[in-house]
Amino acid sequence: MKKVVKSKQVEETKKEEKIEQQSKAPIYFFAYAGEQDEPFYSKMFSPDVKKHPARLNGFAKCKDQSHFLLLKKDPLKSVDGVVFEITKDQLFALDRWNLYPQYGRFAANVILTDTNEIIDNALIYTKLEEGKWEPLSNEEVDIYRNPNFDEKNVNGFFTLEETLKNYNIHDFALLYKIDKEKFDYINQFTHPFLNFEISIKEEPTALLLNFGVLMAIQENDEYFAIVQVFGKKEPIEIFHYYQMFYDKISNFHHIIKFFPTVMDINIKFLNETKPDYFISYKEDKNLDLEANKNLAIWEKAMELVTNDFNINPWTRFDIILKAFFDYRKQNKI
Repeated sequence: MKKVVKSKQVEETKKEEKIEQQSKAPIYFFAYAGEQDEPFYSKMFSPDVKKHPARLNGFAKCKDQSHFLLLKKDPLKSVDGVVFEITKDQLFALDRWNLYPQYGRFAANVILTDTNEIIDNALIYTKLEEGKWEPLSNEEVDIYRNPNFDEKNVNGFFTLEETLKNYNIHDFALLYKIDKEKFDYINQFTHPFLNFEISIKEEPTALLLNFGVLMAIQENDEYFAIVQVFGKKEPIEIFHYYQMFYDKISNFHHIIKFFPTVMDINIKFLNETKPDYFISYKEDKNLDLEANKNLAIWEKAMELVTNDFNINPWTRFDIILKAFFDYRKQNKI
């Protein structure tokens, strides 16, 4: 049974969340890589979403050896696109489409070319280059799309989003105790992106796929590897992941495999060991934080719940890590 915890750590986390709560100001998203196409934005946002043609100065539109788009700083260039006024939930859906943080986002000022108005801190997605990269040619710049931007992938994404629309969003992480040597090794990775799939021996057609990032951190004199997944919607919780990794679900044997997705990094240890801890940060908009029931613990798994997810994934990451290590220190788990 899950243990609901009320502690000093919970109160501190609530204070942090109060500071981090989102304002009601609109979120502006600058699209340049296909998201500005009507078949996409009408499904991602709505057919009548507020939008304006816009220009980002000081950047060039490029592609790398994977043929995916990215932006590079160039004071002599500009990128034309469209600015959309979107909601927080729509931003999280964009994160899922872009496999955040494989495509990260940054904020920059853009100019609306129909009104000459400057939009401060529009959010823009780009990626680290893989190998060689080059600017798009004049013939490519207006028509080039990412290789995954085809009808099958786009329709598949929106079908899945529709299926999962009523589930809460959550970030979750798998924590592994490691030594200093592995800590140093992981921190050398430039493209630490991976996926892990969970299949069921008794149900070969069942498959759960997660895209994440591998990191290593030091907490006092301990070292941890972390597999972090951001902004996922799904019908299972962190406690289910714990059960699957440790074969605690009767009559089912789960097969779990990790794969690098961008560069060929050595993550063999993930396939040979099990996580020591499972942590999750979930949004439940109906949660009453004053009820002091926003932290649940079950053996190796912990879930922290908020009623207002911060739009910055790394702020959320800091919140859940602090909650976990504070609880671990107080309760010696």
